[in-house]
Amino acid sequence: MSFKLVALLGFMTLLFGIAIGFFFGYGIGNANSVKILRDEDAKVSQPVTKEIELRGTQICLPHKNQNGPQTKECAMGLKATDGKNYGLDLSSLQPDKVEEFMDGATVRVVGDFTPETALSTDHWQQYDMEGIVHVTSVARVQ
Repeated sequence: MSFKLVALLGFMTLLFGIAIGFFFGYGIGNANSVKILRDEDAKVSQPVTKEIELRGTQICLPHKNQNGPQTKECAMGLKATDGKNYGLDLSSLQPDKVEEFMDGATVRVVGDFTPETALSTDHWQQYDMEGIVHVTSVARVQ
């Protein structure tokens, strides 16, 4: 073998060794910087939803911003006896039970309430409401 070939192989071996050392060193360095959470460090998050019972009148939720043009969609809501508006998710009800929500009907709803601040979509932020009730039970009130 010629001297140039031996020097080239030695140089390539040196570069390969540096590269391997860098990757192993980087991995060990990061492994030492990982924080291990102990049970006492872990935070237990409280559930966002809670069961709620409301009485009120079925409405289309009003928009927060009343200035300018308004869309004509109707986001199903409830004007509760406490004067607050609540969005209604009726997806778990049977179709015949949805009929209880005829416009202006006074009803009692039971379901899981999610406050507006915990909603994951901005879509609902445009409505004047406290949050959404995933309705599990509904009955007309006379």
